[in-house]
Amino acid sequence: MRLVFYTFFYFVGLIVVHAQYYAIKEVAEPESDYPRANSVPQDHKRIEEMKATNDELSSVQEIPFDFDFFGNKVSSYKISDNGYIIFDENEIVSYPLQEALPSSNGPKNAIFACWTDLEFKTISGLNADITVPTTFTYGSEPKRRHLIRWNISSKQGISPPETNAYFFSIVLKEEGGFLVIHDGEYYNPATISGGFSAVVGCQNGDGSQGYSENVNSLLTDGTTGPFVSPYNIWEFREGLPPKNDIELISTNSPEIAKKDDDFTFDYTIKNWGSNPVSSIVASYEYDGQKFNQTISNLNILKGETKTITLTDIPFLAEECKNVDFICQVAISGQEDENPENNKLNESIFFNYGVDAMKKRIVMEVFTTAECGYCPDGKSRFQDLINNNYFKLIPVNIHSCFSTDAMTIPEGETYCADMSSGAPTGLINRLYNKNWQLSNPDKPGMGRGSWTQNTIDDVYKMKQPVEVNLTVQTDDAARITSGNVKCKFIDFMPEDDYRIVVYVIQRTMSGSGSGWDQSNYLNNEAGHRFQGLGNPIRNYKHAYVLRDVLTPVYGTPLDISGPIEANQEFNLDFTHNVPAQDQWDPPSQLFYAAYIMKHSEDVTKRRILNADRSENFLSISRSPLGNNSEISIYPNPTSDFVNVSIRSEKSFKRVSIAIIDMFGREVKHKEQDLKSMNMYNLQFNVRDLPKGIYKLNISANNETIGKKIILN
Repeated sequence: MRLVFYTFFYFVGLIVVHAQYYAIKEVAEPESDYPRANSVPQDHKRIEEMKATNDELSSVQEIPFDFDFFGNKVSSYKISDNGYIIFDENEIVSYPLQEALPSSNGPKNAIFACWTDLEFKTISGLNADITVPTTFTYGSEPKRRHLIRWNISSKQGISPPETNAYFFSIVLKEEGGFLVIHDGEYYNPATISGGFSAVVGCQNGDGSQGYSENVNSLLTDGTTGPFVSPYNIWEFREGLPPKNDIELISTNSPEIAKKDDDFTFDYTIKNWGSNPVSSIVASYEYDGQKFNQTISNLNILKGETKTITLTDIPFLAEECKNVDFICQVAISGQEDENPENNKLNESIFFNYGVDAMKKRIVMEVFTTAECGYCPDGKSRFQDLINNNYFKLIPVNIHSCFSTDAMTIPEGETYCADMSSGAPTGLINRLYNKNWQLSNPDKPGMGRGSWTQNTIDDVYKMKQPVEVNLTVQTDDAARITSGNVKCKFIDFMPEDDYRIVVYVIQRTMSGSGSGWDQSNYLNNEAGHRFQGLGNPIRNYKHAYVLRDVLTPVYGTPLDISGPIEANQEFNLDFTHNVPAQDQWDPPSQLFYAAYIMKHSEDVTKRRILNADRSENFLSISRSPLGNNSEISIYPNPTSDFVNVSIRSEKSFKRVSIAIIDMFGREVKHKEQDLKSMNMYNLQFNVRDLPKGIYKLNISANNETIGKKIILN
């Protein structure tokens, strides 16, 4: 739900229309490409000179485009530690005490994001480089954005400063106007006599025109914490407030739709005008045809945003193709004073909506040995694996909470791009704002969203390509060769499709730093990891990503134009399995391959389908002999499992153990030599929980592993 407040700022004196500003304040999400305070791009600029400063201005900073402010073009500014920028290069004073605007005493020719008596002070436990202002330019012409952010600015004189740290920004817009965004705060009211107070606004060069609003919190709900979403945002526009002005913000149109089926548009509109909007005409146009729908009884007040759904949109396509739509809104019976913001162009690709017969979901979990809550992540992950064995490809990427002995460079890249912290996870690399995101700009989700409902929802999505992975390994030569075949079963738009191949080790363990697992669940009654120690020694790390056999984000398909149904793509690969660094035994490895739609925008990436090598063909020798036969039945099972062995060799004793996914032996039997080299054993497994288990068959000091499923 969006809470919206509409604020007009008036000035005292002569009205000059072209130099007016008005603002709408709302509690909302910032623009999608806004670099939030906890995901600042690496190429941002730190204003190092302002470390540990009080009541000072920075040196002159450049704006990479001409910015119109009160009818004048400006291209540079100075930053005040007191929460504002000033466009006067000759100013040398940083004013600490805020006033209502306009003010003949306060800073002139300035924008105020959080004007009050602040300072930059080093905070215990934080890198000193963080507590300085930063600048960054993003977007493309003619709608570039120049960001000025105050990082961890503190109320002057408060000790300790970490109880009063503030995050806020000014965003200058190339096309005109600006934003003030309050990202969050650490605020302890008890440490500030009289409470917190600051001014948001702007003022012209002679103090004759100014607009201000007083704020007493940077947060939307009064709680304490940084990076709270949604944020407090003020959007400042030049001119007089219009009476009638609605904007079409988005349509939520699908990228792909099934041809000859009805679909929907969700038009999100915002009322910038002072008059309420009760009725609109929403239209969409394609191939010279225009359709209108009148939506009544809306009552959208000034500053409010509302989403309306246009249902049962007919589209009769003669062929699978890309179609351009013109989407538009208008106020019923009124002339819109700013019609330029009423229209959006959208593009939808129509196909047959065919779904693959064999579908798999890739779930990647970020974890490390140092992460104390990662055993809980492993427990939840394992439950999903047990319940979705034929659907899910599990991958543990050792990154996102320091590093450990299993960290690889590709894993660190995935973490930096797509998640924050551990345990967090990716499901087909999808981004969903309704999930418990670790970072609002990245698809990585907290373990609270690792639910069966999430898996079911993703599995229902159309997967328009079949993926088949075949591998063969020579254990003696330690070489694996494989092929990935991707066959599109429906028409798809031209895009950046890529194939990725993973090498995954089922279990790994070691001792000491980088192996022993930190365990915050050791004293949590009833938890699966209660009483196992902190750290857990000789911990079994499962489904470890060991290598990526393609470039980190895959090998691009060689395509030009839309993809035809039944079009195939193949990728051959070879893997030389190392003889050291815990790569033995090779029988523990399996391979996974997926095809993905890549994008520079991490929120728009998606894995389309995947496959894995299960019991891949092996040329290695069995400890029971090359011509041995092992039968495990029934499998899956729920009560008994039978193991029958016929071997070319005879042994005095064969040992069989059932191991759970946490590496614990839960059943064990031994069988003496029988006639004709036949061995038969039966296990009662009714007392074991559902899930995936490993059955180890040992003879003559050698072991072979098989997988059994209890349902």
